[in-house]
Amino acid sequence: MALEFEHKVENNDILVVGTDGLFDNIDEKQIIATLNPLLSGKETVLNTTLAADAIAQLAYKYSLDK
Repeated sequence: MALEFEHKVENNDILVVGTDGLFDNIDEKQIIATLNPLLSGKETVLNTTLAADAIAQLAYKYSLDK
């Protein structure tokens, strides 16, 4: 069973798509805090490989916390 949502996406929005393995371990604020350092001053293009890796590492770290 899936939930469906409709969102308006605008230019320069960042979409983070994940499963419960991601969202059960970290929340929106942690994701934003992880991505912010990857968006340096004038840099407006996010390196998606670095972003995905950073988010996955954080989620994995918290998944080990009993």
